[in-house]
Amino acid sequence: MAFCFFNDEYHMEEVISFTRFRLSIAACSLMIVCGSLLAQEPVTYKNAIAGIVQRNCRSCHRNGGAGPFALESYADVSRHIGTVREVVEAGQMPPWPPVAGFGSFAHSRELSEDDLKLILDWISSGYPEGEGSVDVVADLSSVASEREPDLIVKLAEPFVAPASGEDVFRNFVVPLGLKDKVYATAMEFRPNVRGAIHHATFVQDTAGVGRSLDQQDLTSGFEGIAGGMSAGDHFVGWTPGKVAKGFGDGLAWTLQPGADLIVQLHLLPTGKEEVVQPEIAFWLTDVPPRLESATLHMSATDISIPADEPSHVVTRNVKLPVACKAVSIYPHAHFLCKEVKVFAILPDQTPAPLIWIKPWNFDWQDEYFFTTPVELPAGSEIRMQFVYDNSSTNDRNPFAPPETVEWGSRSSDEMADVWIKLVPDDQSKVAMLRDAFDRLEIENLKKGYEFELSRDPSDFVANSRLGHLLVSEGRAAEALPLLSAALKVDPTSWSVLHNLGLAYFASTPADLPRALKCFQLALDSNPDFVPARRGMATVLAMSGQVEESLNHFSQYLEARPEDAEVRGNFGVVLARLGRSDEAEREYRRALSDDPRNVSTCANLASLLERTGKSDDAAAVLQSGIDADSGSVRLRLALAALFQRRNQPEAALRLLTEVLKLDPENVDALTALEVLSGQN
Repeated sequence: MAFCFFNDEYHMEEVISFTRFRLSIAACSLMIVCGSLLAQEPVTYKNAIAGIVQRNCRSCHRNGGAGPFALESYADVSRHIGTVREVVEAGQMPPWPPVAGFGSFAHSRELSEDDLKLILDWISSGYPEGEGSVDVVADLSSVASEREPDLIVKLAEPFVAPASGEDVFRNFVVPLGLKDKVYATAMEFRPNVRGAIHHATFVQDTAGVGRSLDQQDLTSGFEGIAGGMSAGDHFVGWTPGKVAKGFGDGLAWTLQPGADLIVQLHLLPTGKEEVVQPEIAFWLTDVPPRLESATLHMSATDISIPADEPSHVVTRNVKLPVACKAVSIYPHAHFLCKEVKVFAILPDQTPAPLIWIKPWNFDWQDEYFFTTPVELPAGSEIRMQFVYDNSSTNDRNPFAPPETVEWGSRSSDEMADVWIKLVPDDQSKVAMLRDAFDRLEIENLKKGYEFELSRDPSDFVANSRLGHLLVSEGRAAEALPLLSAALKVDPTSWSVLHNLGLAYFASTPADLPRALKCFQLALDSNPDFVPARRGMATVLAMSGQVEESLNHFSQYLEARPEDAEVRGNFGVVLARLGRSDEAEREYRRALSDDPRNVSTCANLASLLERTGKSDDAAAVLQSGIDADSGSVRLRLALAALFQRRNQPEAALRLLTEVLKLDPENVDALTALEVLSGQN
């Protein structure tokens, strides 16, 4: 090393600096020597291994967790040391399916090379426990590791799944016992048997529909799919490998007082009878969520994988209409799948990796939360790609020899699904985004049911569900033959009879007598099926049988008190019968549940004015305008009220507002002409 000195002063400084440099080298050398000596200290459970186990294993291997045994202490680990060595050395445990570097995820269970070597060296040295205490390491891979749940419920009685035969789809009612509204920040499904449960999904039932269906079935639970409230727009389900991580920062599932949880299980035959009685744990808060999300469900429902095809590819693309942040992603497939890749193409054509799982393993499916939410500008295109191996070399192939496998919910069928939880940058666009995703979901389902009907035109489920979807879209004429075909298979199906009644009601012209007959038959088949009571009440009222409709309205609203639209219609019926006080009470309750219901607001105002409460009528209309700032109808109604009260200035102000919202509005232009003539 050469130094250049310009004077003695600099020379002295440089000599001092050089001396310090040599001293620092000596100090570093000493540290290295000491470090080497420290590194030679024997690795023990307490000084090294416990932390790795807590971070990477405890989310599943804890009491009540998904793992087959707990690894919460030295005794636990040493008891299973042979298994631990075998699965760690083979790379089977801890499971972490995502390909490294393609997406960045929180809660990773993947072992680093250093940790892997440390564990194997520790086992080879006799797996000593060591001295001292074990520091508790925060395990962020599961909320269950952070604190105990606030609520744990389980199936009231066990269900015995048969040893052989077809897959079983069964629903179970689990009362939550809530007295007040609460918000679930996380949820965990805890199966009591392994291998028998293909997947589980959950809905919230506030109307008691599930209870009535359960009472009609002699065994635990009931068949079919019960209606209910979704989880706000969260994916609430379980597949093997899924652990409780919460719904996301600032997000929660609102649980209503008195609600039941409907647990929908897909059960597999295991070769022996299985006693199924899982638990469900909730982590709760009384603080409402500060963010709302929309879940994009991408699905291929027309899958057909030829026999002996080793690499069958299925793709789907969806473009985002608004800017969002991707919070989490959950892919799903069955046994033929060998690879799943999901990524985004941003508007500037930059690719954004989301997740890549290769090889796919049905036994380890999870919802993966991004380390940092992924920014997806408006116009970003989400692309998914699934690759399937339907050859005889696939050890997981359910058929030997291979057969053509198509889309379906049975374990021997195949699926290609991806759920992505998205938080819109503009929270005012949540409803719009959910509507767009709902339309996409309906189109996916329709394609699936049409695909099934192309194989079997008499398929009861496909006919009934496709018919229901078409009715909901206002396509009654197309729905009628499908629902009629389903009714031939099961003439007592209350759900099909109800949907057939809706189809007749929505026909042009409406066939009210046939609609009424279908609703009545649905109630004869299932007296507790409350949607049919709504149909009966509506058709009777429209047919002029107002008195007869009252009982059906009352029974429906007793079961579903939160239905503001039906309560408003009940108010109309009461008003027609001259029961003004009762009508006013129902109208006001309906508006307290839905202040933006324009029809109920206008009907209440009309009733109040007719009964001499003009000021109250004006106040109701103004409240409706405040709740729905774009309402033309309520402004016109209030303007007309002011005209009748000889308040032309107030009427003119409202009519001017209407024309700003709708410059061609004929009613407003006509009212202005009348006002001008009066002046």
